[in-house]
Amino acid sequence: MFKWFVENRFKSLELFIILIAIVVVVSLIMGIYSTNKHFKVKEQERLELERKRLELEKKKA
Repeated sequence: MFKWFVENRFKSLELFIILIAIVVVVSLIMGIYSTNKHFKVKEQERLELERKRLELEKKKA
């Protein structure tokens, strides 16, 4: 009985560690994806503002 409990406890611990590792990896991937997406949006906003600034300069000239 005790041997069975110890073996299953370690299997459960192993499963728990594997699940934590999966959660960490998925979190990192999602973080990288959202950060990359954020920088792409910022870049597009910057380009749009630059385009508007150039249009205003053309109108003034």
